[in-house]
Parts: sequence; C-alpha cells; structure tokens
Amino acid sequence: MVLALAAALLHPAPASAQRGGSAEPAAHKTAPDGKKILTLADYGPWKRITAAAISDNGAWMTYTFTPNDGDDTLFVRALDHDQLYTMPTGAAEVGGRGGRGGFGGGGSVQFSDNSQWIAYFVNPPGGAANGRGRGAGNGGRGGRGGRGAGASRAGDNGASVGVVRHLELLNLATGDKYDVPGASAFRFAAGSQWLAIKMNGTPGDTSHRGTDLLLRRLTTGVTQNIGNVDEYDFDTAGNLLAYTVDATGRLGNGAYVIDLSTGETRALDSKPMEYVGLVWRDSSTSLALLRGEKPKDKQQRENV
Repeated sequence: MVLALAAALLHPAPASAQRGGSAEPAAHKTAPDGKKILTLADYGPWKRITAAAISDNGAWMTYTFTPNDGDDTLFVRALDHDQLYTMPTGAAEVGGRGGRGGFGGGGSVQFSDNSQWIAYFVNPPGGAANGRGRGAGNGGRGGRGGRGAGASRAGDNGASVGVVRHLELLNLATGDKYDVPGASAFRFAAGSQWLAIKMNGTPGDTSHRGTDLLLRRLTTGVTQNIGNVDEYDFDTAGNLLAYTVDATGRLGNGAYVIDLSTGETRALDSKPMEYVGLVWRDSSTSLALLRGEKPKDKQQRENV
C-alpha cells in the first residue's frame, strides 16, 4: 500500500489528464465548414412575412416583416413602378380587442377599393408584445364596404389600458398621411369616398359603450365627428352609414342612418334601451338590429 501511494504521488499527470479530458470544449463561432453557429440571440431578429395583400387594381401590394423579437415594419410596394413606402408599425398587440366585423391587432392593413388609399394602425415600439410568435393582424381590401380593421364595437368604451396606438391613412398617389391618435377601428365605404374611424373612449368609463366616430370624406379631407357611437356600418353601395348610439344614461340611444350624398341623418328608432347586432342586407338598403334591455333578475338581455 505504501509503494502504491508513492507511485501515485510520483506520477500525477495521468489523473490530471483525465480531469481535463472530461471538460466540454468552448463553443466555436463558426462550424468546421465555415458556417456560423447560431445562438439564442440570433433567433430574435428572424423575420417572417405576414399580412400580405394586393390592391383591387393589382397595382399595389403590402406585406409586413414581423421579427420573433422586435417591432413590425410595413411595406407598401407599387407593382408597375419603383415606389416603395416603408412604415415602422411598432409592436403587435397581444390579446387585442378584435371585435365583430373587423380584424384585431396593430398590424391591420386595408386598401380602399379604388386603390388610392391604404390605412393601418401604428403601435408604440417595443415591449408591448413579449413572446409574440404570431403574425401581425390581417391585410386586405376594404371588401363589402370596407369591413374594416380593429373593433367595430368598442365594448367598455373601446379603451385598451396601457396601449396607445394611432391610425395612419396614406394617399398612395401623393404620399400624404393623415394621422389619427387614439383610433380603435376603421372602415372604408365602397366607392372609396368615405372612411369611418372609431375612437377609443375614456379608460375605465363603463357607463356607456359609445365613443366618437369620425366620418372623413376622402376626396376633400372634411371630417365630421359623431358622438356616442357603438356599432356602425356602410351599406353595400357605400351610400348610407348606419350606426347605433349608446350614451350615458341612455340619452339619445337608438339607430340612425346618414344619407352620405346629402348629409341628412334620420332616426330609425330611439328609445332608452340597448341597440346591438347592426347588419345590412347584402346589395340592399335594408338592415336589421336588436333592441332590448337586461332585466335585473336575468343574465341575458330581452330583445325585440
């Protein structure tokens, strides 16, 4: 045993070599074939193409670069000449308020049906959408009177606490932009004469669902503000705008229609009740909606 111990003390090198051989070699920046070895940090900037769409006349296309970690970038490219518009659109919303008749998300993009205008949302940059893994919104044409983007009915006044975004309207012929801070949804009318923009309400105010609705004439830039609007929609031809009012204390609640050619507003029905489910019949000037209220001892609203 003494001789064995002495031999171990005189020859420590083999044991040292064994310990050294068990350690993993340091990671290399390049592989033996010269290609870069990817790390976790490399995956964040990877981009995918989302929300691709082509305008009705085929002259423009739009698409969004959406990175795994970072802010989106919207591109609007002319297909018959060299014009390219590039717009940073911020971080896509997570769990955004989609809503009936619209696409949720900050990346929602739509062309007008005459292919002269495009509208889209811009979110604040960074931080608002960690661990997204999802594309930004849907791109598309206005379709059926511009079914719109965002929420057609705000619900709880359409306020999204902690997230501030704005709408941009881009004239593709001139490059001019119209910016609307605090917008929550929008719709083009068929014929591209009008754009309706639903605004956010006051955060935390649950006394009513109605918020401001901006009605903008695209050919002149004149904008009208209609207050306490809950639901809204253009008819198929783009000649009429119907909307419901949901105001504090139900004052003025009802269903209304604007003749866009004359500006005349007509009340279809007005009572201190809730009006929901507004929808136009296709290729018609007929519409339907529900009117009712929820009894105190019931869970569901009684409609007529």
